Amino acid sequence: DVAERLKFVEVNQQGSADTPMMMTEEDYQTLGLEPFSTRKLEEYIGEYYRRVFKKLTKGKYEAEPGEVEKEKAESEAKLKQALAQDTEDKLPAGQPEEEEVTVAYQRDVAERLQRFFEDKVLSEMEDVKNAWFGWVPLAEVFNGRSAMMGFSLGLFTEWATDVDVAKQIDLVLAIFSPPS
Repeated sequence: DVAERLKFVEVNQQGSADTPMMMTEEDYQTLGLEPFSTRKLEEYIGEYYRRVFKKLTKGKYEAEPGEVEKEKAESEAKLKQALAQDTEDKLPAGQPEEEEVTVAYQRDVAERLQRFFEDKVLSEMEDVKNAWFGWVPLAEVFNGRSAMMGFSLGLFTEWATDVDVAKQIDLVLAIFSPPS
């Protein structure tokens, strides 16, 4: 991505008030780069706009004679240099060596995690706050919503039949109570 490349080059060349250049020799060694192998921001932007203007004026970008070969030679030289470097894996001072991780160990850890989360879900499901009866949040919410739904149905019935809610309750009680 062009934006990421430009940001890297900008950070590489810009620096801050404390340091004249953000990338120090130590940084280049850590990344396995040579300071002369990176482009300056001005060079990168110059090449980018040269290619863009060429594309705008001629309709397409065509490399100048020898440019493709030069880029291939540069990339091959960089590849050879990277392959020739010491490939020994070195840890920073004080860092413990990594332990070998086997498939059996990964399975064991995965099974333990699975049991842990299943137990956690079960304990949450069996928790008092999820009970359906008593003075618990779930029962209170269910009871409140049921009451709201019943009252809304009563208002709808009042609108549809012109029988008020109190009279509806009286009629329901009369239907379900024994005659006296």
